[in-house]
Amino acid sequence: MLSLCMASPGPVVADPGDLLASFPVTATDFTLNPVNNELYACAGQEVIVIDTVSLTEVARIPLPHFSLNLATSPDGTRLYVVHGSMASLSVIDVASLQVIGMFPLPYLGSEIAVGGQGRLYVAPGNTGSVHGIMQIDATTGAFELEFSGGISVGAYSHLQVSPDGNTLYLGTDGPDAATVVKFDVSTGAPSVVQEVGPTILGYEAQDLALSPGGDWLYYAVDAAPIIGTGRAVARIRTSDMTVQSFIQTDASPSQVSGSANDRFVYIGQANGYVGVWRTDAQELAAQYLTFISASDLITNRSGTVLFGAFGGVLRSYESHGTLFEDSDGDGIGDDIDNCVDAPNPDQLDTDQDGLGNACDPFPTESNHDLAQCQLDLGESAAQLQLLQNELAACTAALPGDTDSDGEYDPTDACPDTASGAVVDSAGCSRAQFCMRSATDYRSCRELDWKNDEPSERRPEDCSWSFSSNTCIDF
Repeated sequence: MLSLCMASPGPVVADPGDLLASFPVTATDFTLNPVNNELYACAGQEVIVIDTVSLTEVARIPLPHFSLNLATSPDGTRLYVVHGSMASLSVIDVASLQVIGMFPLPYLGSEIAVGGQGRLYVAPGNTGSVHGIMQIDATTGAFELEFSGGISVGAYSHLQVSPDGNTLYLGTDGPDAATVVKFDVSTGAPSVVQEVGPTILGYEAQDLALSPGGDWLYYAVDAAPIIGTGRAVARIRTSDMTVQSFIQTDASPSQVSGSANDRFVYIGQANGYVGVWRTDAQELAAQYLTFISASDLITNRSGTVLFGAFGGVLRSYESHGTLFEDSDGDGIGDDIDNCVDAPNPDQLDTDQDGLGNACDPFPTESNHDLAQCQLDLGESAAQLQLLQNELAACTAALPGDTDSDGEYDPTDACPDTASGAVVDSAGCSRAQFCMRSATDYRSCRELDWKNDEPSERRPEDCSWSFSSNTCIDF
């Protein structure tokens, strides 16, 4: 706990796994802008824009239809959003944050990737028919061709593109055979380079992620043949598509994201944790408690922050595996930055007190008596706001209590109790308990509403009504 008006060596620095910010957003997919600090998240019929340095919401972009997946162009000027209910995708101008066009698709799409040569690749959605990957002209929206490499692509398959845009990776999804295919897309006619099939990878694929440098693929499966439990993430070297190792998880892996320096991989698990695994030794380095499984994970460009979608809340955590510790994203490492939490690439420090102007409340007065007090106060207020946001998000996610008796509906045996009635541990009033519990005269006489009477005595809670052949309370 921070104390006000006490000496402090400097701003509080978060530890890996610490919650940094929460947003009350139900997100389904993330993508980063490759040239600025913005993160984009699909959230129903809009795209949420978040600054990954300040951890603030920048804008909300309305969409004509429900959003499913999205991707940015290599130059960061365009955002492409696949709709979940329409065979189409929206084109967003990043500078104006406005939808500037819509491309029709030959059938429903799901995941999207942007390759080189000005092409989009869209995996098929749940169309009820067998389809391949759609190749779309990113400028005109024209449908060019469909390809599959001779395998059953399936709905909601996963797509990743190499940093140079010349290689496309396909990972099948769902209970069928887990397969990863490497395509050469450097020309207008995609061709299969290599394929890794289910004899190695298994079945029940969940997610496919490419490391930021493009050297490794991580493929989450729930039935890997060489792992005892089957729950594992395959680490595949992209140069020759060989599986270098399997990271065995203690719960089903749902989402995967590599760290910026590829020393760690983040694995969202069904047990309500994000596991942080060392890639060199496949050892668990840490676990971030998230309470529920993630629907998507991604780190910012410097790797300092991990973003995750968890039901109705989007959270950001201090992460492992950064390129270097740069909390404010200004390009100055924390070890030499005179304002760790405020961007100040010029490192200006007018009063030469070691605290940069960007975070010094009194930049022209060295060691002012109130400077540290105000810093501590600001940090305390920021942490309080984070806790309040998290509390509000958790409260919103709680199940309902229809009859307001203190027992939540999923575990309330009597969810329609009259207002103000006294209830037992199952949420039932005495009248409800008697009516729903007894099956005959004898059992009715032996009922004990709150289990507060000795078993050898008649509890006197319920009585048999011979006129209605039912058990009633007194």
